Amino acid sequence: MGWQPLPRPEQQRAFSYRLEKNEDYNQISGVQPYYFYQDREISERIYEYFDQGRALFPDDPASHLAAKAKRLTKFTKQQVDKAWNRLQEWNSCSIVSEIRQKMEKRMKIEYVQNPILSWDNTDVKKDDAYWDEKLKNVLANSYTRPSNYKY
Repeated sequence: MGWQPLPRPEQQRAFSYRLEKNEDYNQISGVQPYYFYQDREISERIYEYFDQGRALFPDDPASHLAAKAKRLTKFTKQQVDKAWNRLQEWNSCSIVSEIRQKMEKRMKIEYVQNPILSWDNTDVKKDDAYWDEKLKNVLANSYTRPSNYKY
């Protein structure tokens, strides 16, 4: 977890616990598993409780950019090459050229000279001084607390 300047990740706060090398989280005193059953009815109640998800996933520039990205079929060669490389690394395999070409054709991927998406048309500030100040404010309001008290 790290500091995120965009509204949604900043609002979705979390706690973390730093494990020492070879430390087993399940063996830490005070940690207990909590098993629960999730079904559609419960999910819908949670969804409604949080303003149909808007309280959990507020509108922000990244969500707009992501929505556009889902519909994209035009990419630069560098973007497509990078995606294929990451897929091969992730799956620890290599994909032969013929399969790659067939998949790109089936997905209707077109190559363009310049990237279609960019942060330029969003309201995200690009001023380093602004973000440095925002980070200082976030860090000033961040703290750690013990999750388990040992006597």
